[in-house]
Amino acid sequence: LLLTKSTRAMFLAMVAVMLSVLGLGIATAMPVRVTLTEAGKLADKLGTQANEIDSLVVEGPIDSLDFHTMWSMVYKGKLAYIDMENAKAENDRIPTEAFFNYYEQCYDNHGFVGFRRLSGLRQVILPKGAKTIGEAAFAYTGITEMQLPSSLEKMEKECFLCCDKLARVEIPDGVLHYPSLHFTNAIIWQR
Repeated sequence: LLLTKSTRAMFLAMVAVMLSVLGLGIATAMPVRVTLTEAGKLADKLGTQANEIDSLVVEGPIDSLDFHTMWSMVYKGKLAYIDMENAKAENDRIPTEAFFNYYEQCYDNHGFVGFRRLSGLRQVILPKGAKTIGEAAFAYTGITEMQLPSSLEKMEKECFLCCDKLARVEIPDGVLHYPSLHFTNAIIWQR
């Protein structure tokens, strides 16, 4: 079956819509690639388009401000896929609550509203030099896939708390401590 360029594009768009309706959303556009020369500048680099991006590749130095920017892009926008493989996290650490903002996700002007998930976040590739994943870093996200780098040494408590769509996590050999009770529905596999 040969499809014309416009027919192929229409077919792929229909597949993306169907997967989205089924809750299996995928990134529908080419990833936006950002190379930072200074940590804390991701928001400046992306500008007003940040909340329209569904797939992001970040390279260069990143810090907690950049993680907050990515959190905001998921919470207030469309970000579903993040590739930080060639990024350098400050202190080789994924910050505590990197993708979980307790007060913004759980409270509004009327008080406590429950734990609102970042269900749009589906896949994250961590920096290849990351050594620690901070406490509750990915709590209440919709992550289905997570690539943990071989450099990883420590996973703090509740780092994947209530990530009930995360089906399998492969723990690298160098991780001596991980909070197994804080993986919801995930199959933990260590070599």
